[in-house]
Amino acid sequence: MRCDAIAIEELVLRVPGVRRDDAPALVEDVLRRVQDNLRGSRQVGRVHLAELKVRVPVGARRDQLVDAIAASLTEALR
Repeated sequence: MRCDAIAIEELVLRVPGVRRDDAPALVEDVLRRVQDNLRGSRQVGRVHLAELKVRVPVGARRDQLVDAIAASLTEALR
């Protein structure tokens, strides 16, 4: 059976400058982007990442932040 979904059991982000009440929407955007990036890859398996550091320039826009986090997470999952 083919599945086009990614399940992330836990995602903890420490992002300076992001308010706590903005975090759930940011996480949803990152997860959606990762799922889009992996769609069609036919990759199956489990990955455990202890820590993934992402550097984003100071003053980066929200979409740049989402892109950088999602790109790093996608690369780690491939």
